[in-house]
Amino acid sequence: MRATVRFAPPLMAALLLSALLGANAQTPPEWAIGRFVGDNGYVKADAEVVITHRGDATLTYRYPSGRVVVQEGRYRRDRLVFASASYYLSRTGRGIKLVDTRDRENWMGLDRARRAPILHDDGWRHNPPRDRGDEWEDRAPDWAVGTFVGDNGYLHMDAEITIRRDGWAVLVYRTSRGRLERTEGRYERGRLVFGRTIYELSRTGRGIKVTNTWDRRDWMGLDRSDRGLEPRRPR
Repeated sequence: MRATVRFAPPLMAALLLSALLGANAQTPPEWAIGRFVGDNGYVKADAEVVITHRGDATLTYRYPSGRVVVQEGRYRRDRLVFASASYYLSRTGRGIKLVDTRDRENWMGLDRARRAPILHDDGWRHNPPRDRGDEWEDRAPDWAVGTFVGDNGYLHMDAEITIRRDGWAVLVYRTSRGRLERTEGRYERGRLVFGRTIYELSRTGRGIKVTNTWDRRDWMGLDRSDRGLEPRRPR
């Protein structure tokens, strides 16, 4: 008698996976909830970790070049689990300590935040404080609205920028490994603001040019495009 192997339909499989992940989700302790900042000497970048009361976690790195990388993850059993790494989480006198579960040389001592975030959180971006005046009311000009692609020769990565009429913007880099790194920001008075990295924005014959206000070697000439970047496997 031959055994019959039955596979769950895609929808059922997705529900099962969601249930399994939900079972592993935990509520973090009170001392771990909030925003923590510092630096990671191992990867040589400023670091920020945000943990919510629901267990959602965000790890943000800002490198000396101005590039910002954001990873989303979860709190599970005294660890922070992200797609690329997981960290043991412990309490310190000033905040938290993270230690990579696979490489203990990769660790961070982060203090509870008292300074501006590396990236504006969703609440600030979509509901800006009134005392910022009209700065957040800027609308992008017609020639700047759309998707533009090209490359950043300074960072040696393919690049894409999308700007909406209301000023919302997103910068996407494709790394040498084919992975896409996404940073959200805004158009403000002739500039694109991505956290603490600010680009001057100008019009060209084929699209736009953006130049880092802190390091003018970091600039991009991008052409208008109907298609954005897609992830790809490294060769």
